[in-house]
Amino acid sequence: MAAMQESSLRGILYHPNLRHIRKVLKFFDPSDTFPWKEGRRMRLIGEFVQDRPIHAVRRELTVAEAARFMAEKKVGAVPVTKENRLVGIFSERDVITRVIALGRDPSKTVIGDVMTTRIVVAEADENHVSCLLKMQKAHCRHLPVVSGDQLIGMVSLRDLLMVDIDEKERNLEYLESYIYTIPPGTAKKYQGH
Repeated sequence: MAAMQESSLRGILYHPNLRHIRKVLKFFDPSDTFPWKEGRRMRLIGEFVQDRPIHAVRRELTVAEAARFMAEKKVGAVPVTKENRLVGIFSERDVITRVIALGRDPSKTVIGDVMTTRIVVAEADENHVSCLLKMQKAHCRHLPVVSGDQLIGMVSLRDLLMVDIDEKERNLEYLESYIYTIPPGTAKKYQGH
């Protein structure tokens, strides 16, 4: 039995003996969600975060208070706001590299002094692929989502990878149905053989 391997055609897995899949994949773009099939389109990141709560903190909070809040909400990073505007992100990485490693006291250090201020954001009308590329380029694991200048949510790398898996499963289901569907009118050609 031939082993499964990764295709050089956009990272889709396939069985090497299925040559007809390779022909279809040659024209397959994973960012395309087959809009001609049931009106499907790739979900926008704004739609993904719209029903999720925003766990934001103020810059005056101490690191210890913010860490307790993050543990309670089970999140690895929180947006930092001032007068409802995004001014930074405070993450587990900030605690380790800017507080613990430097010997600062978490109960006396305010997050405004140690938060990440060079913020990479996602616009609400972007798709998950665009967000993943931004995160890869910025070497970050959390991305605030904005609409104009308004913070509307936060996504993690894990969130985006789950969306990516779901999109790829949908695309593979479509490809399988395409490959194994007999086009109308062709069945008659083969009935006599």
